[in-house]
Amino acid sequence: YNAALEIKPGEKYPLDQIAEATKIVEQKAANMEKQAEFDALMADGEKLFTDKKYEDALAKYKSAKAIFTDNKEVDRRIEAVNEAIANKEAMAAKQAEYDALIASADEKFDGKKFEAALTDYKAANAIMQDEPYPVERIAATEAKISALANAAEQQANFDALVKDGDNAMTATDYQKAIDKYTEALTIFNDKASVKTKLEDAQGILAERQADAQKQETYDALIVDADGLY
Repeated sequence: YNAALEIKPGEKYPLDQIAEATKIVEQKAANMEKQAEFDALMADGEKLFTDKKYEDALAKYKSAKAIFTDNKEVDRRIEAVNEAIANKEAMAAKQAEYDALIASADEKFDGKKFEAALTDYKAANAIMQDEPYPVERIAATEAKISALANAAEQQANFDALVKDGDNAMTATDYQKAIDKYTEALTIFNDKASVKTKLEDAQGILAERQADAQKQETYDALIVDADGLY
């Protein structure tokens, strides 16, 4: 077209075509520049997404969408980022709830409120089932509860035996008292008060047996003497 104009300067048709061609070239250059900017934004967004910097990635993808509003790929990436952000927020909420339950359970365990601690540990385990800590604490807490139950049962048995021994002493059944106190000491062998009661019962029984033996000897001697008389 430029060559044609050299032959016929000012001719309208080649001038119009030159203007149209220039417009097309400029449009192509602009499109290439937009595509390069779009591609760079998409690449940045992908890297940020991989690094789990979701809010920054979303900003890049939105900037890319502003360049090509009808691009389906950028729409998919924005949707993926929004989903990742929602999951991240949900996980943060779960973590906060889990941390609060663990803190509460640990405090209750330290305060020997084992039943309440067990409830919190189980709730924490339900939220994050892959975490080993609540599982370990559940086992430890259940062991404490079981030990306390056994201790309470032992104490009840011990108290009942001591009471039976005391009643036997009141009824002057010293052998029974000795048996009950002895059995009680097989449960808690360090109870000084029960040891004293046992010793008292043994002492009284020994005195009674000695007195009975003396009486028996005395009676036999009297019988023998009466026979000789």
